[in-house]
Amino acid sequence: MWVRPETKLDIALRGLRIDPDTHAALAATTLEAQTLELLVGDHTHVSAPIDAAGTAAAPFDLRGTSDRCWLSDPLRDGDAGIAVRLPSPPRFYGRQTSSGVPM
Repeated sequence: MWVRPETKLDIALRGLRIDPDTHAALAATTLEAQTLELLVGDHTHVSAPIDAAGTAAAPFDLRGTSDRCWLSDPLRDGDAGIAVRLPSPPRFYGRQTSSGVPM
């Protein structure tokens, strides 16, 4: 699915709001930081700010589960949304350094 560059820029600059049900589904695995990495459209990586002061005016809501997510614009009636994926975290995230510090 092709997504306009302006949309990707909006996501990166203005961030997104996360639906409360979606937030609960993603909280255990991906929402430790203040940004969320998304694969949008043609598999472009976009880093979106979340839970930041500026995201109140964000044009998109993130909805879905840990397996399937989409961004929707609540101001546009009937908008099917943009399918996005959450990339798998790198394997080293679960490892520790030789001195025992989490990576």
